[in-house]
Amino acid sequence: MAKSFVKIEPLKRIDFNYLREKPFRERSSLFLLFHKPSRLHYSYSRFAFSLSKKVGKAVVRNRLRRILKEFLRTQEDKTLGVDFLIVVNNLIFKKFPNSSETEQLLLGELKDLLVSMQAKYVD
Repeated sequence: MAKSFVKIEPLKRIDFNYLREKPFRERSSLFLLFHKPSRLHYSYSRFAFSLSKKVGKAVVRNRLRRILKEFLRTQEDKTLGVDFLIVVNNLIFKKFPNSSETEQLLLGELKDLLVSMQAKYVD
């Protein structure tokens, strides 16, 4: 069976504001992850990404979004009922200019962040 995102209501401005008010935070050298239980009490998780223009031109930012969305789409457990805001560090390409190396590092760090975060909601 093909894995895909369920067509759900995207995060809106009110959700972003909710996520930024006293959120749980996880930090790595490449990401800042804000997360809180869904304010609408959904049974599935919703994700949003924030990449500033400092990360790169639109082509680069969109590629990063596609990579991150594909990674999250293939994850097994999306039923936490948590809203996520993933902020990408703007120094990523200055630290790691090779794009394939950058992609692997991004996915590895994001996976580590998600694993450490899940313990807060699974208990």
